Amino acid sequence: MRLWVILSVALNLLFAVTTSPVALPVVPIQVTGKMYWTDSGADKIQRANLDGSQVEDLITSGLREPDGLALDLDAGKMYWVDQGTDKIQRANLDGTQVKDLVTSGLRGPDGLALDIDAGKMYWTDWGTDKIQRANLDGSQVEDLVTFNRAALGGVLPAPDGLALDIDAGKMYWAMQIMGMILRANLDGTQVELVTSGLSRPDGLALDVDAGKMYWTDWGTDKIQRANLDGTQVEDLVTSGLRGPDGLALDLDAGKMYWVDQGTDKIQRANLDGSQVEDLVKSGLRVPIGLALDLDTDKVYWTHQGPNRIRRANLDGSRVEDLVISGLAGPDGLALDLDAGKMYWTDWGTRKIQRANLDGSQVEDLVASGLHLPIGLALDIEAEKMYWTDQRTGKIQRANLDGSQVEDLVTSGLAGPDGLALDLGTGKMYWTDQGTRKIQRANLDGSRVEDLVTSGLAGPDGLVLDLDAGKMYWTDWGTRKIQRANLDGSKVEEIVTSGLGFPLGLALDLKVGKMYWTDKYRLSAIRCANLDGSQVEYLFTSGLGSPIGLALDLGDSEN
Repeated sequence: MRLWVILSVALNLLFAVTTSPVALPVVPIQVTGKMYWTDSGADKIQRANLDGSQVEDLITSGLREPDGLALDLDAGKMYWVDQGTDKIQRANLDGTQVKDLVTSGLRGPDGLALDIDAGKMYWTDWGTDKIQRANLDGSQVEDLVTFNRAALGGVLPAPDGLALDIDAGKMYWAMQIMGMILRANLDGTQVELVTSGLSRPDGLALDVDAGKMYWTDWGTDKIQRANLDGTQVEDLVTSGLRGPDGLALDLDAGKMYWVDQGTDKIQRANLDGSQVEDLVKSGLRVPIGLALDLDTDKVYWTHQGPNRIRRANLDGSRVEDLVISGLAGPDGLALDLDAGKMYWTDWGTRKIQRANLDGSQVEDLVASGLHLPIGLALDIEAEKMYWTDQRTGKIQRANLDGSQVEDLVTSGLAGPDGLALDLGTGKMYWTDQGTRKIQRANLDGSRVEDLVTSGLAGPDGLVLDLDAGKMYWTDWGTRKIQRANLDGSKVEEIVTSGLGFPLGLALDLKVGKMYWTDKYRLSAIRCANLDGSQVEYLFTSGLGSPIGLALDLGDSEN
């Protein structure tokens, strides 16, 4: 399972232009011919020449999910946000003298932009639903725009890419889940809609002199532009993309640069979208899904950076590459141990595939009609597999061989993720990160019910304890693990401290234990009693960034 998020997602290219008073949000292009970027899969900040040559590691330790990046070239400084540590930091352009600037009050900082002349930095935060600013040293933090989730009908605002038009006194930002771009005065007043009807707008950059704004959209796999008032929307790059994200402009050279998460590349093109070039196409990495086989003391995971599926012993020893080719964004992972098969979703290739547990005999099961397949669950007896598609907002199913694909839930969803089945009562349960809800429906998609509709920020992993009539879930937004009755009543907080980014979740009901992955901050698999007591580390090495989790409990029904 994966946020979006989110999420992201994972490698972000953020640029700051030094030849213009406009501070842009995302990684870099500078007049000295260098580009800088964050890699949240490898937890690095790097730079290279504008043609992609001479890649250098600048910061390789102390990061947990670096994201938005901006440069102050005159002062020789780079600034960035870190979603894993919830900090804003800065360092010299060579990576030395790292300093913490903002270390409290953040819960998911994302886009970052600088107003050097005014001595201010601006950022978006999707966890607190705010746009904020502070002095360049991190002092005097101000709330500029605070989004009211209730007024938005419970939809996740997800403010993301941010860009400044200093001369006009305006800031622009993307609302990823809502598919909008908005703007306001630099003090947060006079918020207005610029354009809507987009899918998942993310990276945002401005060409103020030409009166244009440019953005990436990983929902449609396009790069687009429009006038600063939102009129005359144009498609610039519409093919060959698999998750375009951060965006930056080199206006003097007439070029735009972006990162593509699905192909793990940094690319550029002319401002009209012509002459697309690959600049950096190796060394980028984003590990994702995870599954466990406890009968053989094995852990299985998907690894998005090198695009592999791997397994190892639970102590991290004997790491094996199982599938090493044909992948572009492997994510959700599920095991059919009796048949000796593993199944996975791949949002880069837009496929659902399976193979033997040793990685042999890879088969394409569903190879068309998918857009961002994430969560995956199996009904072995009925020979069905179910999955969520975050981009289309659907829940679908098919036979285990991929035939007879059916749409089950096609409306009312904004970011379906975690998925669990109650085969006895014929119900499926899911989390939705866009609407911040937990819902259920019949296995055919009928009779959708809202179960939990408040108190959620980023619900992700979801599992059921059917005998006890309970459901458990992780929430990376609130950094909690919670449970409730299957009808959504009696919500309890189980684990509320010490979590970084809890995602995948699984239960071992025989011994009364729950297991979860903690991605960015801790990079660990942990366990605790079902009431949240006795938290322990189970596995802390060889993981990268663990996400989805599944247990093989032998003859257990879980």
